[in-house]
Amino acid sequence: MVYDAHRHKTVLHGGSVGMSYFCDTWEYDQTNGWVKINTPTKVLPLRDKVAYCYDRFRKKTILYGGGTLYTSFVETWEYDGNDWQKIETPHNPSYRRMSVMAYMPKKYKAVLFGNGPGSIVKDDTWFYNGVIIGSP
Repeated sequence: MVYDAHRHKTVLHGGSVGMSYFCDTWEYDQTNGWVKINTPTKVLPLRDKVAYCYDRFRKKTILYGGGTLYTSFVETWEYDGNDWQKIETPHNPSYRRMSVMAYMPKKYKAVLFGNGPGSIVKDDTWFYNGVIIGSP
């Protein structure tokens, strides 16, 4: 989950229960509680264990990676409160599951660090500024 500070909503996407994976987006606020959002674009394939953060400068939720029991993904997606958009970047980190991402407001960048598929440990750090992903 990630908190969208501009719209004052918590955003949740995907996940899994056992071998069932989800492709739905939910938002939570104190007035409406949890509301399922029917976005025109779906983040596909289905996945769990993604890395999230909120880019408060560009007012977008950023999602990276994730996967299933057998597959991990090398993809960046952004959510603006209305729809998801897959972002093509010239460079990407390798497959990531169970990674963490945080936004650095003074640098206007998201930072990604964490694991690859299975028990593969990654010791590299990546930055994303809404245009390009790159290592330091």
